[in-house]
Amino acid sequence: MIKFFRKIRQNLLLEGKTGKYLKYAIGEIVLVVVGILIALSINNWNEERKLSNLEMKYLKGIYRDLNKDVKNIDYIISLYVDGLNIMKSIEPTMELDSEFVIKNIDTAGFPLANLFKRSLSFQSTKGTYSSLIADGKSGIIKNEMLFEKIQSFYEQWLIRINNVYGTMKERQNKIVWQYAIEKAQWNYNNLYKGDNEKLNLDLANFWEYINTYCNHLLLMKHEIIEIINDIDSEQKKTDYNKCF
Repeated sequence: MIKFFRKIRQNLLLEGKTGKYLKYAIGEIVLVVVGILIALSINNWNEERKLSNLEMKYLKGIYRDLNKDVKNIDYIISLYVDGLNIMKSIEPTMELDSEFVIKNIDTAGFPLANLFKRSLSFQSTKGTYSSLIADGKSGIIKNEMLFEKIQSFYEQWLIRINNVYGTMKERQNKIVWQYAIEKAQWNYNNLYKGDNEKLNLDLANFWEYINTYCNHLLLMKHEIIEIINDIDSEQKKTDYNKCF
């Protein structure tokens, strides 16, 4: 192709057609420039596509991790629902979120030991987010508002929930061995009759902490679901743009 264009230039010069030669030279320069611009445009498009694919890879990973977190939260809360309703029946002033309320709680023979059960801390699945930060790729997520929500969850919510859990755990450690006999032998009826007023008070206080912990978990779950929905919207937007 280069030889072809060179031959045309030489013929024009030999024929003395200087004007045509200049026009042709300018046209050739324009073609070269257009070719370079097209090549750069294609290269930029390829780079943007790679970055977009990498962005979605991270977002899909966070999406999967957050769905695991929702299941984890539901499981932890389920461990406490019976106890919360039992304590509500003993201490009517305790305020429970509507999602925790069981209308027909079975109190018959409910073992007191269930109210001393070891608490379970929430452990987030944050492998993808940790990789995103460690790789220095946080800027790859173009939706800044979405990234702020993700960052807020991993770097603020998790600290907050761990602090609430730590306070609850500290309270539990103070009473779990204090009432070893009652824990082993008593049931709901002993608690309802108030056979040990101090025990009732300590348990009510401890379960208020659990109630606070569960409420924080529930609020965090709602935040996670909002992020999940936002990521889903980003995925659909990306898929739509790929069609054009």
